[in-house]
Amino acid sequence: MVVGGRGHGAIGRILLGSVSEGVVHHSKFPVLVVRGGQDAWPPERVIVGDDGSGAAGGAAGLAASIGAVFGAGIVLVRAYRYPPEPIGGWSPEDRRRLDEERAREEDALAKRARNLRQRPGNGLTTRLVEGDPAAAILRAGEESRSLLAVGSRGLGVIGRARFGSVSSKVLRAATGPILVYPHVSGGSARANAGEASTAGRRTRVPS
Repeated sequence: MVVGGRGHGAIGRILLGSVSEGVVHHSKFPVLVVRGGQDAWPPERVIVGDDGSGAAGGAAGLAASIGAVFGAGIVLVRAYRYPPEPIGGWSPEDRRRLDEERAREEDALAKRARNLRQRPGNGLTTRLVEGDPAAAILRAGEESRSLLAVGSRGLGVIGRARFGSVSSKVLRAATGPILVYPHVSGGSARANAGEASTAGRRTRVPS
């Protein structure tokens, strides 16, 4: 499904929402939201936000196929967050556990990249960054004319209002085109994603 953006700025979209956002959150199919006019298309790069979910895997595969049509390179972005450092700093054991968590994130990102490299494309790079996932995706998209691709977390209306989601933040803040792949479950997720998804992991607070 392809829809256009309303045209008002990021602040307006945050305050008022948009028709395109409503379509994205109710659609059972991938939605491409076109923004930025003729200067924003075709994309030079495809920025994929990965969190290990089936929806993110579906977004990656579909966006890679779109990018291949235009010879666009792919950047696979995964973000993680360290918990706040305790007073007195991390103990050696805490640091070891944090390093292990980062290594697991790196392994999961590498696995996703191997799946994507089996598809036609024009080069693929990965980025593992510490910080907010939406901010990491948006920063990567500012470096060139980009198509941003994310999966939806599948939160309901109340959940999105209380917690937000990466797809909502990217959809509201991005100035160029965005592809949002819907949250699906069970067999449908496997069929729609077209590839085995890696298990999503989150950094845990050391005890």
